[in-house]
Amino acid sequence: MKRAVQTIVRGAHLALLRKPLPDRICLYGHSLAGRLAALDAFLSRFSDMGYRFVGPDPFFEQSGRMILLSFDDNYRSWYDALPVFERRGAVATFYVNTLPFRDTASADELTWFFTRISAEVEPTLSTDDLRSMAACGQVIGAHTHTHPLLSAVPHEEAKREIAQSKEILEDVLGTGIAHFAYPFGMRRHFTKALQDDCFELGFRTVATGIPCQHFGPLQPGLIHRTCWDLDAPFERNLENIAIDGRLYERLTGYNPTAGGY
Repeated sequence: MKRAVQTIVRGAHLALLRKPLPDRICLYGHSLAGRLAALDAFLSRFSDMGYRFVGPDPFFEQSGRMILLSFDDNYRSWYDALPVFERRGAVATFYVNTLPFRDTASADELTWFFTRISAEVEPTLSTDDLRSMAACGQVIGAHTHTHPLLSAVPHEEAKREIAQSKEILEDVLGTGIAHFAYPFGMRRHFTKALQDDCFELGFRTVATGIPCQHFGPLQPGLIHRTCWDLDAPFERNLENIAIDGRLYERLTGYNPTAGGY
């Protein structure tokens, strides 16, 4: 029943609220395991459409057609994808949870982490992998230490989670961390007070997972990302990001493009 309703909602939006793609788009995903060919095709197709793949700072500072592509959590497959990004001249932003580094976390902690994010267990980054990614010009951001639902824990605990991930990443990389994405990503999963805390901690940008916002005005310091599913056909994803579903999202708190394929 839920899937049927989602399909109807998506179809109605596609028929009535489909628009040309804007020049600036923020997209995100998670694991790249088994998806390197799909990633390569994705980068190639958008490059052919005139888009450049850039990090958060150029996204706000430069003009032209740009995609801010990012990935959340902590996956070894990101490191494995470095040759693809290098070949395509693409920069991505990786928002990293700091508990599950495979050279610092226990087996029990890794199992617990993947249970928390409702994902299959797979290899995670080592701290050396992360250093290599940064050295290759990819952007590293924070995503909390243990991936909690920040709006469901006490404010000070949530703030500690954010600050701890920033501190660990800065210690590993020896440089400042300026970008943060909050776990789960929707409006109900974060608060304005925590957003303010992020800027006070020294982050320049805070990223959400609120869909369809690329049709609205650019908001300095805020990155609103729409999910791109590398397991789905390119054309299906392209339809989804062409839907201006801002009103539906605002009224319901849900994604109007979530219908299955």
